Amino acid sequence: MPASCEASTEFSYDQNCAMAFDNDMETNWASFNEPVGNTITAVFSAPTMVSEIVYAARVNEDGEILSSKDVTLDFQANGRVVQHKLTLANVAGPQTFKVRPTLAQQVSITA
Repeated sequence: MPASCEASTEFSYDQNCAMAFDNDMETNWASFNEPVGNTITAVFSAPTMVSEIVYAARVNEDGEILSSKDVTLDFQANGRVVQHKLTLANVAGPQTFKVRPTLAQQVSITA
């Protein structure tokens, strides 16, 4: 769990960036008027080794993803940035991605 988070935009208080990291699939973060290119950043209290990302895109009533299928992860620590690229399947629900273990003070996710 991150110590805090930041987002490029937030749709409302009920869909703020903390909702993306609360382990509750009934809540979510939504950007405001930013269908593609939105960014959310998880900030850790200390450098943390990250080896897996669980991503759940918002979907419409037909089960189609409401964001880009291409996701960029920027792992940042000690002035260094390591980037990983993911491609989402067009399915509802969480998707788990294994990534090369990377030390991060924060992780920015752009979709």
